[in-house]
Amino acid sequence: IHALRLFEIKIRCNLTDNAFNEIMKAVCNTPISIYQIKTTLKKLVDIEPQWVDMCINTCCAYTGQFENKTQCPYCAAFRYQEIDQNHQKKPRYQFAYFSLKKRLRIQYEDSNRVDELRYRYTYMSRDGFGNDGKVGDVFDGKCYLDLLKMGYFQDEHDIALIGSVDGYQIFRQK
Repeated sequence: IHALRLFEIKIRCNLTDNAFNEIMKAVCNTPISIYQIKTTLKKLVDIEPQWVDMCINTCCAYTGQFENKTQCPYCAAFRYQEIDQNHQKKPRYQFAYFSLKKRLRIQYEDSNRVDELRYRYTYMSRDGFGNDGKVGDVFDGKCYLDLLKMGYFQDEHDIALIGSVDGYQIFRQK
């Protein structure tokens, strides 16, 4: 359990494997390897990333219309690097994609997390919701109430997702 907690800190703080191993030696009587932690984690959480090729300069992901491109359409950087004389290639850069559907299923399997995921439904079930003029949450806002009138969020298992793109730039700066 301690190793999994330390591994979570490693990921969140972007620690190198060497730094993590040094911390493990300093804190644990019997240090556990990163391999052992990942193996344990795979047993606990059944989710595998889908690796997606990406431009080395993060201009684009090679999906959709760019799926068969070998050079970035924005900066002309090459997608692959040759790794041997047989011209075998490997992507220069990738990112891990985790299915949102699988992630939500895993969360619904946790009885404590289910109560948190049902917060919207519980909040809306209070007496006077939408009619009493009280504003205590985003669900009392005009946008959300308009979505209800249009027929959205009728089932107690419906989930409202909000995306934040703080700091994200749609257009390249020159």
